[in-house]
Amino acid sequence: MLAVDEDADRQPVTDLYSYAQDCLRALAEALDRHGPPLRVRELAACRGMPIETFFPGRGQPLAEARSVCRACRVAMECRVWARGRGELLEGVWGGEAARERRRG
Repeated sequence: MLAVDEDADRQPVTDLYSYAQDCLRALAEALDRHGPPLRVRELAACRGMPIETFFPGRGQPLAEARSVCRACRVAMECRVWARGRGELLEGVWGGEAARERRRG
């Protein structure tokens, strides 16, 4: 019979949890440095929604994201922020898709 070391089974989960916490901290720091202003993030109608809604695959509809943005009270600030980020920013921000922002 194969012996199972229970502590060994728990270690990877702890490491994964620590890794996830480190990733979330790094993401929060990156958003503070490079993301939309805190006011926009706190008041955004998209807060807490699935990210896939705003980063659909190529050829996928944007209607749901745009609907959320139309009802958002900080959509204009979000759009202005996204336009200032240049061509590297993907996704729907303030109701505009990346290709629309590139066109100006």
